[in-house]
Amino acid sequence: KALCSTLELEGYVTTGFSSPKQALAVLKPGGYELLLTDLMMPEMDGIELLAAAREIDPNLISIVMTGHATIDTAVAAMQSGAMDYIQKPFRLNAVIPVLRRALAMRSLRIQNAELERGLRERTQELEIANADLESFSYSVSHDLRAPVRVVESSIEMYMSEFGSSVPDGGRDLLKYATDGAKRMGELIEDLLKFSRFSRAPLVKGRVDIRAMVERIVAELQALEPQRKVDVRIGDLPPCEADASLLEQVVVNVLA
Repeated sequence: KALCSTLELEGYVTTGFSSPKQALAVLKPGGYELLLTDLMMPEMDGIELLAAAREIDPNLISIVMTGHATIDTAVAAMQSGAMDYIQKPFRLNAVIPVLRRALAMRSLRIQNAELERGLRERTQELEIANADLESFSYSVSHDLRAPVRVVESSIEMYMSEFGSSVPDGGRDLLKYATDGAKRMGELIEDLLKFSRFSRAPLVKGRVDIRAMVERIVAELQALEPQRKVDVRIGDLPPCEADASLLEQVVVNVLA
């Protein structure tokens, strides 16, 4: 009673019990911020009370009071979840800093838990959004392949059957349409590759970018020898990256 009255004079709202079981009977989640308990009691010791109280309210922070002869037990109580201990007999100027420190730690724990919960929710939202985007990209690119192939094959069939009767201007237009269909097919394939890559985990390793660029340039020149492109490769130091994704980026830049 004296301790409760003294703490109330310091601005704390207190509720005192002479029995651990009475304290547990009224304890509910969020009802109290701090449990200040004696270590040695007849019904149950402070460690048992601390464990039972934390099952009711995990955010409840605990401090145990103990005599000099049971300091080892107080340390064991801290290992079980107590924030700190106060050695008896105690003075008020020694108790107040311990209480303030414990309440500040409780506040930080709650704030951290809220931040972690918000981060998990935001991460889950981003994962769902990314999954929807990947599914959309794959669906769109897959559905676009068929009509593009129809356009390209139809032009090829027309040219093979009626190409001799088509004037030069018409040939140029058909070639332009064919090139556009091929380019569209390449873009769709790139989109499909990106969709597959984005679902796979990054596989990082040392990549010789210069060697990669030289190889890709040679492959592109072999595919379209009629294109006269002046490619100058500067100093490209090695790096840590996903080789497949990086190669896709280089191909998209150069193609």
